[in-house]
Amino acid sequence: MRFLKFFVVLAALLAQALPAAAQSRMKAEEVVIALAAEPRTLLPVTIVDWTTNNMVEHMYDRLVDRDPKTYKPIPMLATSWKVVDNTTWEFSLRSGVKFHNGEPFDAQSVKATMDYIKDPANKTHYASRWSLVKEVQIVDPYTVRFITEKAWPGLIDRISATDMLMMPPKALKEQGVQALLAKPIGNGPF
Repeated sequence: MRFLKFFVVLAALLAQALPAAAQSRMKAEEVVIALAAEPRTLLPVTIVDWTTNNMVEHMYDRLVDRDPKTYKPIPMLATSWKVVDNTTWEFSLRSGVKFHNGEPFDAQSVKATMDYIKDPANKTHYASRWSLVKEVQIVDPYTVRFITEKAWPGLIDRISATDMLMMPPKALKEQGVQALLAKPIGNGPF
């Protein structure tokens, strides 16, 4: 019985101390996150593992997100989408979004990201998940079309996953993958 009282008193003291500690950390300009393992890379759309995806999805955004309550697709970098025909999906993109280096997010970003994923030389783990995409066509600076090999009603589900996080096309082309690996340039919150 004495041990029970001791633990109750200890729990009460800790409960009072924790909010103060949390408040003092909230004032810091640094975010500290603990994970069970180190990410294997900070380059998006390359590796399949929970830790890596958990890190890069905060640095890079995707076209579509999911409502946490209904799990229905909601806009993220795409403001809207429609099925044009059995093998064509069209996405309208958010304007005014910039990558961390100031490069604008636009239709070229979507095309460059898909080209990177599908290029066998890049050896991304996600290439097979996008095998039905024949090409990404740029309609205008803020509209893209995904042309698929056959009807793919699940494209919207695939686009909302973390295996198509947008990459900056100019930096990808001019600086290369190794530079982006060393210093990620995303368009997400961190």
